This record gives sequence, structure tokens and C-alpha cells, in this order.
Amino acid sequence: KDGNATSMRFVVGDFFRMTPSTAGSFECLFDRGALVAVDPALRTKYVETLRGLMERNARMLLVATEHDPMRHKTTAQLGPPFNLTEEEVRALFSPHFTVQLLERENMFDKEPQWKQRGSTYFFEAVYLITKRT
Repeated sequence: KDGNATSMRFVVGDFFRMTPSTAGSFECLFDRGALVAVDPALRTKYVETLRGLMERNARMLLVATEHDPMRHKTTAQLGPPFNLTEEEVRALFSPHFTVQLLERENMFDKEPQWKQRGSTYFFEAVYLITKRT
């Protein structure tokens, strides 16, 4: 920041290998499709990496998807996006972050591709996540 000017920085690379010395630290982040694309077995590692990159009191907007298992349109594998419920978001982030659900919207009828992929429901949820420690 410089007076009223705000700068934005994009970092490209292997997320799981990023550290403050290689990527810097962040005051704010926007996750629209990253965490829901990560293999669910790696979610804890994702959150720990984020925690190391975020400054104290840093904020993140997270857009998560909630749905039943569905097949990827070209590979027939389950996800991405992978299901990520509010309970899971809170369990992943609660130890070191505050989690506030801002909005949860039913996208099933608005975006027919989810039904075509075999889903019977599809919600998008937006969270404000703030680092405490």
C-alpha cells in the first residue's frame, strides 16, 4: 500500500511449496476454486500452507461447493470440484481462524451442468476467514 493506492500481487507456483521467503506474506486472499479442487486428503496441508503465508488478522474470501458425489465430465473421476461442507470448513480453519458464513446459494437450477454430471443438489457457500494467530 502507498497512501490510498492498493497493490495486487499474483504468485504462480507449487502452492504446497510456498513459504513467506519464496512467496511473501498476504493480508488478503481470494479462493474461488482452489480448495475445492484439492484432493480432500490434502486439505489440512493446504490450510497449514495458507496459515504460514497469511499475516496476522489477514482475511480470505473462500467460495466452497456443496454437492453429492459426481463424475468429472471427461475423466469419470469424482470431482473436482469436491464437496466441502460448512462443518468441514469450520473443522479445517477453526483452530487458527475465525470462520463466518456470508452466503449460501442454491446453484442447482441456475447451472444445469451439475445435474448433467449426476449431482442431485449443488450449493455455493461464501466464507470470510480471518487469521487469529
